[in-house]
Amino acid sequence: MEALSYSLNDLKSVAEQVIACFKDNKVILFEGEMGAGKTTLIKVICELLGVKDNVSSPTFGIVNEYLSDTEDQIYHFDFYRFDDESE
Repeated sequence: MEALSYSLNDLKSVAEQVIACFKDNKVILFEGEMGAGKTTLIKVICELLGVKDNVSSPTFGIVNEYLSDTEDQIYHFDFYRFDDESE
């Protein structure tokens, strides 16, 4: 799936499209340059999924874990420091 957003006002619509597309998939990959807005989009997706936690970039911790209001666990990874998938 590819979705374009030109303003922050578009993010809810884009997040809704992402959620509709992934349905039962358990892994979603967001790829983009640093500062492209991946975490900003993920914050909106998490909000729509009922996450009440503070959603932030896991850049230094590599992974953040969030809990939705339906007790679903959501893991947010940032692999930018890895050079190889075996890491």
